[in-house]
Amino acid sequence: MILAGPLFAAAQRPVEIEFGVRTGTTFTLPLESQLTGPAALFSTQAFSRPSISVGPVVAVVVQDRISIQFDALYKRIRYNFSSTAGNPVISSSTELSSWEFPLLADYIVLHRSIRPFGGGGMILAESLSGTFLSQTPAYVINGGLELRMSRVVIRPELRYTHWSSVLQEVDVARRENQFEFLVGFLFRGLKR
Repeated sequence: MILAGPLFAAAQRPVEIEFGVRTGTTFTLPLESQLTGPAALFSTQAFSRPSISVGPVVAVVVQDRISIQFDALYKRIRYNFSSTAGNPVISSSTELSSWEFPLLADYIVLHRSIRPFGGGGMILAESLSGTFLSQTPAYVINGGLELRMSRVVIRPELRYTHWSSVLQEVDVARRENQFEFLVGFLFRGLKR
């Protein structure tokens, strides 16, 4: 009975908690115009590619192999609108705020300080200022490298997101296929 406690404790792998920030940039425009018919003839909508995505991240690492992470990624997008239906031409420019909340599971290969990983998940929720329809669920595939230095973890990765189609008629929608480069700066803290 006395040996059972140490043997049971030695057989268990720790569960570690990581927290930090993730930042990066998108390779594609996140939004696209859905104007059709007469509205498309007299109006134009254009969107800028966000210069940066940034937000907090928390992760649970199980047996130093499986990382389950939740992000909250923020992007600012410039929206330009012009209409030639009247005289004078009407033009406006607005800043939109976009939040995405992905839940991902990654498998980490090898037991070294530099380790490849890959996985995927889905965006559970999203928020976009203005009047837009939700296009969740969106599915995510990611892969990259994990660089671990003691308790600091740096995770550069490429991410592909496939958004659901818009089923109703709307002016603006998220592009169905998006690519991003992100880097996570995490601190590996608590062990259980």
